Amino acid sequence: ASIVDVDNGQLVALIGGRKQEVAMGLNRANTLNRSIGSTMKPLSAYGPALEYLNFSTGTLVVDEPYTYSSGQEFYNYDFEYEGNMTLREALAGSRNIPALKVLQAVGLDNAYAFLQKMDINILNDNKRELVEANALGGGITPIQLSAAYAAIANYGEYNKPYTVNRVVTSAGTEEVFETETRQAMKDTTAYMLTDILKGVAGVFAISSDIEGIYLAGKTGTTNYTEDQLAALGLNQGTYAAPDGWYVGMSPQYSISSWVGYDNPNEPGNYLTLEETAIPQHI
Repeated sequence: ASIVDVDNGQLVALIGGRKQEVAMGLNRANTLNRSIGSTMKPLSAYGPALEYLNFSTGTLVVDEPYTYSSGQEFYNYDFEYEGNMTLREALAGSRNIPALKVLQAVGLDNAYAFLQKMDINILNDNKRELVEANALGGGITPIQLSAAYAAIANYGEYNKPYTVNRVVTSAGTEEVFETETRQAMKDTTAYMLTDILKGVAGVFAISSDIEGIYLAGKTGTTNYTEDQLAALGLNQGTYAAPDGWYVGMSPQYSISSWVGYDNPNEPGNYLTLEETAIPQHI
């Protein structure tokens, strides 16, 4: 987990893993590079569409049978289609097919430029570029993810995450450090994303709602291929996920949390449907 102060980018807290009994052990908060699932959708698809195409939360997109440009099939999480829907409904409801359509409308280059403003550099085949599957996920660390959502909560102003405020020497000299700040997106883009994501907590992410606090957020899970499920000894009817994510943001903090196993392809190292909601509780 990673907690960032929305106003200035300060890393308030990190959780690098559970049951760690060694010093200098693996810190997953800044080294984990697993796919963030649908928490990518506001960053790679919907944000760029609001930013560059002047889409609105009410722009319509059709949720229907669809394929990648290569012809490869993919589906929504529920294997159903809801027809015409607004961007608000598509993002809050985490529909996969509208997300790809929106990314295609924006263009991969524009989407990548949008991500780079938040220091996110996605690699595909060791190249800094996006592919269509990045509408639905991509490898980002928990720190990067919390910082990106902090920019959304901060009217589009991105603050590079930092840990050291100042250094005072034994001689009494003092050096103060300031983080790198830039406008990553228009304030209108950030406003519309926040407004949409306010509809996720307590509705599509039932366990994430906190009474009396203004908050927004997004869930994310990843999937096994059919071959990976077979290797785990599971059939197609068994729910299993390698990764569970949730990013929550308030006017004060942005928190990203991940649960999973370091070796998700070993027998038993998968998340059940109930376990994918653990990040929401966090």
